Amino acid sequence: MNTSESMWFTIQASAAPIWEGQVTAIESENREGPFTILPDHANFMTPISAVPVVVTLPDGNQTTYEYEQAVLFLQNNHAKLYVHSEETT
Repeated sequence: MNTSESMWFTIQASAAPIWEGQVTAIESENREGPFTILPDHANFMTPISAVPVVVTLPDGNQTTYEYEQAVLFLQNNHAKLYVHSEETT
């Protein structure tokens, strides 16, 4: 198995991407509780509603996004957060 140190992350609104870049971790929570996605995580999909999504950048800095309605989809080391609106908190 080939392991990676980072993965690609896109925040996607209906009209265009809001943000894209390499990240080393994605943290949030769903109905089952908190979760962390690291590079080479198994494919994953979950709704996320009005909770923070914290991404860790390769330099160690963290950025937090929050949307009223979103779906997080991870496939082949590319995570996409599909969002209902472009407003962030």
